[in-house]
Amino acid sequence: QLYSFLELLIYKGLDIVTNKVTVEEQEICPHHMINYLSPLEENHHVHQFRNKALPIIEKLLNDKKMPIIVGGTNYYIESLLWNTLIKSEDVERVKQQPENLKHVKEARENKDSGVSEAEEDGEETNRPRTERDSVYQDLDTETLYKRLQEVDPVYASRTHPNNRRKLLRALEVFDVHGTPMSEIHKAQRIESPSNVGELRYPNTCVLWVQSEQSVLDDRTNKRVNTMIERGLIQELLDFHKEFNAKRTQENRELDYTTGIFQSIGFKEFHEYLILPEEEKHSERGKLLFEKGVENMKIATRQYARRQIYWIKNRLLRNKGHNYPPVYSMDSTDVSHWTEKVHDPAVQIVQDYMNGVVPQQEPLPLQEYDNGAEFNECKACNKTFVMRKEWNIHIKSAKHKKRLRSLRKRFHDTCDILDQFKEKKSMERETTLAEMTSRTANIATDSVDGVMRDCVASDISDKEAGPRDIKSLDTGTGAVNLRDMVGTSNEQSEDKGESVSDVRDKVLF
Repeated sequence: QLYSFLELLIYKGLDIVTNKVTVEEQEICPHHMINYLSPLEENHHVHQFRNKALPIIEKLLNDKKMPIIVGGTNYYIESLLWNTLIKSEDVERVKQQPENLKHVKEARENKDSGVSEAEEDGEETNRPRTERDSVYQDLDTETLYKRLQEVDPVYASRTHPNNRRKLLRALEVFDVHGTPMSEIHKAQRIESPSNVGELRYPNTCVLWVQSEQSVLDDRTNKRVNTMIERGLIQELLDFHKEFNAKRTQENRELDYTTGIFQSIGFKEFHEYLILPEEEKHSERGKLLFEKGVENMKIATRQYARRQIYWIKNRLLRNKGHNYPPVYSMDSTDVSHWTEKVHDPAVQIVQDYMNGVVPQQEPLPLQEYDNGAEFNECKACNKTFVMRKEWNIHIKSAKHKKRLRSLRKRFHDTCDILDQFKEKKSMERETTLAEMTSRTANIATDSVDGVMRDCVASDISDKEAGPRDIKSLDTGTGAVNLRDMVGTSNEQSEDKGESVSDVRDKVLF
């Protein structure tokens, strides 16, 4: 029986945007974990999905039926393949460490967050996370990252600042258990050095149906075209209208990181969807529609690449023994589907059921060289938390093109600055020349004034007799002759100096 492990197929309706299996396909063999949740429900998380799925798988196994896991939501697949629960013994081991006692005390003091005893004991619950996240739901992602840096800097250095899901989870773990996520992972690695936990079902294998990248890109583009032909836009419009009515009542912002809105299509066609009906047929509406189509194709190709990266990074890296073997099936040429995909896959599964080692060799493991390393590219405004991704980025054509652009812009800016400096220098020289000229004119006027005052004073002295000369006002400030000459008019006369001699000293 097929067991869907694609996150978005859980929602009722919206069959086109989620590219859900058809009713006819579901009649061929029973499907599980499809159409059981309202798309208006935004608080459904991986642990709830896992808790609902595991009993179904156990029942199938007990009934001697083989569950086939199909899908591509990576962290949902991981929750099934491995025992990744935070166990109470791991938490208690960490809590006993002296350096973590203050964290435990802090968490217990924050009891207003509504943490249950079951959660404190390390058990997962089915209670919607919104109740636990209420203290954080109104905070932006940047603030969440800063908070995580405060309580768990080690885990923060391994987490991308924009990964809101992981930030919330790490903060939730700290609030619930009073211990940093990084310390719990450290304790878990003591038991399982592979860092993924034990395989939940040891007799597991992975069948990877792959193709050449160019063929895969072409298929994803055609898939988008087919979805649009089936009525994708009308499906988006109908749901958008229904959801916006609820959102308006609850006075909430549209969030493309939760629920059904994570599916490819809503965000890419957002500008077109919010247009008034009459504008959808305008020139602008047509441009936004074409933009949405192209963005959806790009997002689909990128998602396919992320799935491939997950398989290579999580399943084909030699990090320990708790990994299922991966067998490759080449679907590049679908005319050879039977001999290259169907028959080999059936044989491998049959060998597993019979307890026989398959004749086909699994894909070889590669040495794991992608350690955690925090790097920021200021040129491209991107953050990386893994060493390999950083090395790939700095060697990428896009990064090098950005650097060339910045260098050219830098040189152009330097040329402009040089021209600006030269212009300012010339203006400064002109200004200094003008100021010097004005100063000379002022000085000439001041000297003429001083000379007139001194001549007048000289005549007055001759007519009125000796007197003290206190100061002369030149029009630009008082000139104190006593300070400058160091003597009064009487002292000058005692030395045989006339007022004219004093005037000459002042002018000099």
